[in-house]
Amino acid sequence: MRSHPTFEGHLNLARAYLNLNHSAEALPHLEKASKLKPDETIVKQALEKLRNRRLILAVDDSTTVRKIVSVTLERYGYRVLTAMDGMQALAKLDEQRPDLILLDITMPRMDGYQVCKTIKQNSYTKPIPVVMLSGKDGFFDKVKGKLAGATDYLTKPFQEEALVKAVEKHLKPRS
Repeated sequence: MRSHPTFEGHLNLARAYLNLNHSAEALPHLEKASKLKPDETIVKQALEKLRNRRLILAVDDSTTVRKIVSVTLERYGYRVLTAMDGMQALAKLDEQRPDLILLDITMPRMDGYQVCKTIKQNSYTKPIPVVMLSGKDGFFDKVKGKLAGATDYLTKPFQEEALVKAVEKHLKPRS
């Protein structure tokens, strides 16, 4: 028989994820800890602070690129959710609505252009800015990205500053 995690268990998991700069994974554990002990002020404050971070969905079939994007943006105070391909990204969009999507072009099963078109055809996800990531710096690729509905285009490998600037440039102010 498997026991359910306790308040302390969820709190420790949240701390562990935060220490690893995985705030998107820490959030559900903080939420569960808060439900188990709603009067814990420190947990409520941490939960509110985490919920206020802007959420970025980083989609790339490269584990290395996902890790670099995630660690970099977490350091700048964002929550980062990752997906290894377009299908996983679309599934995650059913669960959460990010403030911005970083989308690789060359991926298995469904390329970034197809994923971007799907995002832009859905009224729920259409307003989300999509920044395409590509190893190619070609004019044709940029035009094709714009036609698919991409907001911008960032060429890999990119510098940390370029990534952060692209994210900040396209995040809409909160209403």
